[in-house]
Amino acid sequence: MKSAESFLRQQISQGKTPGIHYAIFRGDEPLCRFAGGLAEFAAGKPVDQETSFHAYSVTKTFTAVAVLQLVEKGLLDLDRPVRDLLPGLPYPSGISIRHLLTHTGGIPNPLPLRWIHLAAEDPGFDANGFFENVLERYPKPVSAPGQKFAYSNLGYVLLGQVIEKASGRPYRQYVTENILSRLGLEAGEIGFTVSDPARHAKGYQRRWGLMSLVLGFMIDKSKFMGSAEGPWRPFLTSYVNGSAYGGLLGTLRAFSRYAQLLSCRDNPLLGPVMTGQLFTENRTRDGQDFPQ
Repeated sequence: MKSAESFLRQQISQGKTPGIHYAIFRGDEPLCRFAGGLAEFAAGKPVDQETSFHAYSVTKTFTAVAVLQLVEKGLLDLDRPVRDLLPGLPYPSGISIRHLLTHTGGIPNPLPLRWIHLAAEDPGFDANGFFENVLERYPKPVSAPGQKFAYSNLGYVLLGQVIEKASGRPYRQYVTENILSRLGLEAGEIGFTVSDPARHAKGYQRRWGLMSLVLGFMIDKSKFMGSAEGPWRPFLTSYVNGSAYGGLLGTLRAFSRYAQLLSCRDNPLLGPVMTGQLFTENRTRDGQDFPQ
């Protein structure tokens, strides 16, 4: 564990990241925890246990849990065609909910860097309307259902819509009521919006470098980024356009608590059968393992 901490401190000292929060645990037993560097560079605010971060694709596991909860309730069938619930879908009728969960539906994966909006725009943001346009631009599948593993953020956007159809609730509301509220956390530790800007880590991009140059072609830096802070340029508080594929944010304690509960025999989120489904390795229709 000392070597892990040494490596993380090196990442900060070499200017590869402003700050890091990291943990390893086994069940309820913490094995290693490290908090270092800065959550806000200009203000010199350190990363600590109260710092919240964007979780991005970790959110997909919450989406998967939500789907499996609805299966337990008899509101979904993993092998039901997605087009039964989303009839306007441009993709083949053979794509099932299971295919979306396992990234084997052949759904395209357009680069999502432009799929963001400012926090101030969030209350009125129409996510489903935004993705109607995305689906119109990317109507062709990349492979037949079940043929191969092909990671897709857009596939998890569709799962968010499936959850809304099956539950009759907005995606964020369903996940908040049926997953986040069961974690036994304090208010504001995890959610889909920044509850306390003073505790939230700023996102940063190095001022100079290839990625900074490429980013300028992908987003409007004048809208989404602030003035330089030393060698870094900060992102203004923004959210991804599709909550189901990457919208959660919270503290390390919150996400650790979630992972710990899922690994318990009697977890409050899923029964044993669906917990087993969640942790079962999947294969393509030809029996091929997914790439590691």
